[in-house]
Amino acid sequence: MAHSLKPMGNLVLMDVVGAHLENKTLFVEPYLHQLLPSLLSTLFHSSLPPTHATLLRTSAAQTLSRLLTQHSTTYSSLSPRIMKTLLLALISGGKSKGTREGAVKGLVAVGKEAVRKGLVESGGTRVVATDCHNSNSRESNSLVVAVLDALRVLHPSSETTMTGSLDRSNALDSEVYNTLTDLLGEFFANKVANDASWAREIAKSAAVLS
Repeated sequence: MAHSLKPMGNLVLMDVVGAHLENKTLFVEPYLHQLLPSLLSTLFHSSLPPTHATLLRTSAAQTLSRLLTQHSTTYSSLSPRIMKTLLLALISGGKSKGTREGAVKGLVAVGKEAVRKGLVESGGTRVVATDCHNSNSRESNSLVVAVLDALRVLHPSSETTMTGSLDRSNALDSEVYNTLTDLLGEFFANKVANDASWAREIAKSAAVLS
């Protein structure tokens, strides 16, 4: 019974934090240092109940996003400090898949630039691929989905499946695929390449940033 109540307790906690952030009559700035550990702990906890883990991390990330939206302009160092913590959780050795999933969701909460730095510039996709390429576990699948969702923050995927996959016998598509491989590693390049339009846009945006 205690095990089944734990996720409910975490969800209630996220709701309470969210309610405090929404209440304009409360002055929460002095308590941000008390709110953040609860959010990060939920994101990074390696042994959340499997049936609730993604929901809990998503809720924590959404609450973190709300907190940063409201307070990062007042505290300019807030987002960079949180992003550094998330990057370490994503790319450091010895982290669980659940912790890496939480880090990815946290980077999405921080914003597009955090996703780019974490997944592309710092090699986060390659770290995840190493963990997941030979696994079909619930944790692996959930982590891969989280990364693909995060990549959609860089550029939305197609709303239709009619675009097809990249044609690597075509010189232009082959160049796009090679760019994706350089950016994301082969594992995620193959997944993004299944949506040719999306793949081209990600490769194009990377060319602009480079």
